Amino acid sequence: MKRILIIEDESDICKLMEARLSAMGCEVIIDIANDGDVALQKIFESAPDLIFLDIMLPRVNGQEVLRLTKKNPKTANIPVIVITALPAGPVKDILIKLGAAEFLEKPVDSALLHQLVSAYLS
Repeated sequence: MKRILIIEDESDICKLMEARLSAMGCEVIIDIANDGDVALQKIFESAPDLIFLDIMLPRVNGQEVLRLTKKNPKTANIPVIVITALPAGPVKDILIKLGAAEFLEKPVDSALLHQLVSAYLS
């Protein structure tokens, strides 16, 4: 089974994504991150196949989590899909340059979620 790490500080969104991903047959590792430090620890410990990363995290934001994840040779090849309430635009360009595989605005469409998970985990 594939392992997906969800880094999200809003428990309702986390539960919704867990339900959608579990319905697809994915093993889901949930982390309701209190800050980016906890998120980085989970990334380095769990060796996920795919990461969903919220950008609006307390203390250390998701942009820094993404930068450090992509900088580390052990985690650099893990696809990171950014999920955020921020509108696309300049922030999207920055995140893609930092190594984000995709940029999704909340709320995430179920069909698109399924398509992306299938594409990145096949």
